[in-house]
Amino acid sequence: MTSKFVAKRRCLGDGAQSFYDRRAKFTVLDKAGQDAMRKVCRLAREVLDIAAAAIKPGVTTDYIDEIVHKACANAEEMQSYPSPLNYNFFPKSVCTSLNEVICHGIPDQRVLVDGDILNIDVTLYHGGYHGDLNETVPHYAGNKAVGAAKEGMCFTIEPMVALGTYSNMIWPDNWTAVTMDGKRTAQFEHTLLVTAGGVEVLTARLPTSPGGPVAYPVAE
Repeated sequence: MTSKFVAKRRCLGDGAQSFYDRRAKFTVLDKAGQDAMRKVCRLAREVLDIAAAAIKPGVTTDYIDEIVHKACANAEEMQSYPSPLNYNFFPKSVCTSLNEVICHGIPDQRVLVDGDILNIDVTLYHGGYHGDLNETVPHYAGNKAVGAAKEGMCFTIEPMVALGTYSNMIWPDNWTAVTMDGKRTAQFEHTLLVTAGGVEVLTARLPTSPGGPVAYPVAE
């Protein structure tokens, strides 16, 4: 069932539909699209796991960026690439958000030290689709989405929490968002697929992921 806020919809072919309103566009994926999203999200998860395993004191976020870039390029025999690179002038292949940086941190020569917390945000393109997830290694409000979730819809949820104020500012690079009071923040993101039985976490941790898998509720 669609919301009264939906202004119009159009067919994308092969059974896919897009639902439009003034603020959002939702695509309903057919079976082929859902399978493609499962694949690209698995690849993105593998890349994030590779990057997470490389985090330790003494390495730079530029080094993490290099690892992500190579891992994306090597995924499925060079048929993938890191989505952030050159997107709206973003200069790197991954977002690395350190300590007070909320999101969209740009990798640089900053050396990681004991006590740092680092969020790695990976988006990978493969087969016409983007897989997107992030995790932080060591009051969500104001949801802008409208309408009702429909089987076949695929989207991300990425809550951000801070030790202090939720107020933020953007650095002159036009990407890096930081807390106004300089206190630390953490973020997590998963790509979800709405199914007939509930929801499927496409970017869920694997048994081989650093820290191990996380159990998610299963619809009965």
